[in-house]
Amino acid sequence: MTSVALELGGSAGAVVASRLSDIPEWKVLLLEAGPDEPPGADVPSMVAMFLGTDIDWQYQTTNEMNACLSTGGSCSWPRGKNLGGTSVHNGMMYNRGHAKDFDNWAAMGNPGWSWRDVLPYFMCSENNTEIHRVGRKYHSTGGLLTVERFPWKPAIADDILAAAAERGYPISEDLNGDQFIGFTVAQTTSKSGVRVSSASAFLRPVRHRRNLHISLNATATKIIIENNKATGVQFYQDGELRVARATKEVIASGGAVNSPQLLLLSGIGPKEHLRAVNVTVVKDLPGVGENLHNHASYTLSWTINEPNLFDLDWGSAAEYIAFQKGPMASTGLSQVTGMVPSIYTTPDHPDIQLFFGGYQAACATTGEVGALMNNDGRSISMSPTMTHPRSKGRLLLANNNPLAKPIIWGNYLSDPMDVTILVEGIEIALSLANTSAMAKYNMTLNNAPLAACSQYPLMSKNYWACAVRQDTGPENHQAGSCKMGPINDPMAVVDNRLRVYGIRNLRVADASIMPQVTSSNTAAPSMMIGEKAAAYIKSDWGVAGTQWYGKEPCSMWKHNHNHHHWRYQ
Repeated sequence: MTSVALELGGSAGAVVASRLSDIPEWKVLLLEAGPDEPPGADVPSMVAMFLGTDIDWQYQTTNEMNACLSTGGSCSWPRGKNLGGTSVHNGMMYNRGHAKDFDNWAAMGNPGWSWRDVLPYFMCSENNTEIHRVGRKYHSTGGLLTVERFPWKPAIADDILAAAAERGYPISEDLNGDQFIGFTVAQTTSKSGVRVSSASAFLRPVRHRRNLHISLNATATKIIIENNKATGVQFYQDGELRVARATKEVIASGGAVNSPQLLLLSGIGPKEHLRAVNVTVVKDLPGVGENLHNHASYTLSWTINEPNLFDLDWGSAAEYIAFQKGPMASTGLSQVTGMVPSIYTTPDHPDIQLFFGGYQAACATTGEVGALMNNDGRSISMSPTMTHPRSKGRLLLANNNPLAKPIIWGNYLSDPMDVTILVEGIEIALSLANTSAMAKYNMTLNNAPLAACSQYPLMSKNYWACAVRQDTGPENHQAGSCKMGPINDPMAVVDNRLRVYGIRNLRVADASIMPQVTSSNTAAPSMMIGEKAAAYIKSDWGVAGTQWYGKEPCSMWKHNHNHHHWRYQ
């Protein structure tokens, strides 16, 4: 018998498990469908090494009518199937989102989720080793999650910042502070050249606790509900169907795919759909699986006038092994990002994020360290991304087999405004390439003309609008499928304390609760959601704040408006 059972130890679930195990009297069970973090995952340059492997759920969307058309209307959704979830696979950027993102959540009927409310929960996790650069107004030290820049970046990173400045964009030390618009070399969830996942940050320090049990390769299949109360979880492990009973709460923390899937398998969701797949209806909750949305991007690639060497050579390998420095201690050009407003948003709330790629110290496809990829020049990329998607999709069960993948309909780019903003992002990227700062690279666009778009003049707005529908880049920022909202919102799944409507002792804590996805990467907001969930659970069960490794619990942080900083109170 356990006190609290959590499903999946991803970005948020690892945080919740860690924080609840602070209470010695509570027994916490964390069920993870995959294995532990794999060897090599903590090397930043190996960021893409595990995509498409058995620790990637390898989800695909289906029936896309306006996106991913070059791949048959199916977009790829890699998701981490391991302890730490996708925080073991992502690019490690520490981006919280814009203050207005959270103020909008609160305005939708979710008290406690404004920027003022959530900032303490970001800060109490944080151990920012560059506090001298970013300041203490919005950042903190002493938390479990180390935040810093990588110890290496390619020289071209500074040229891209110079190109952005040439185009009139601010260059910022911190896009998580007062200035959310501009370009930066981003801070990351890393420590001295090593990835910091939610599992390594929040679970490794507490795995010795006797009241915390982490059960790996355990796939949750159903939440046990008796008299509209969650009392346990059914799961597969080692080929056996097992049951874990929970005396206090069950928390679904599987992310925007697995959490709604588990609720549906448990009979919580739209009654018509549940009956269609022969699942007994426990609670008719129409919003489960709805409101599913994601950022979308388009990648432009250029050849530049440098030899196309892999940055992983014997020298960089030795440097990393000995000192955790050099190209392997970073993601290359991918650590650069920019936040830009389109003409369709307010100037202070950017809706376009630019990602960059290249100079990554990864293994050559030939297996030869330091090999030339080919005799052509080196390639770099820019991926403009629209971050305020209007298009919404849904998730459904394929059948009542708990081990079957769900049906995911992203419904990308169904709203024409999403396409319009993405095209503006492409034009911004092209303008960055056409600057004096980048002229020395003699950049040549690699994107071949698309036959499917040949009816439009090449490089025209109409051409790019066609191109983004063909070669859509789905980001890994899925959200919204267990929407948080007030009780009068028919699509709301959880209330502002993350409690599932109509079912006692059941919560959802992950990016699926976001009413609207944040304006940038979602790992940091997901961990914040985990912090908030843990604080709500403790408060609702009358547990006093517990010391967390020398820091007060998040619930003890208050804002001192007179002094414009955050302090303990």
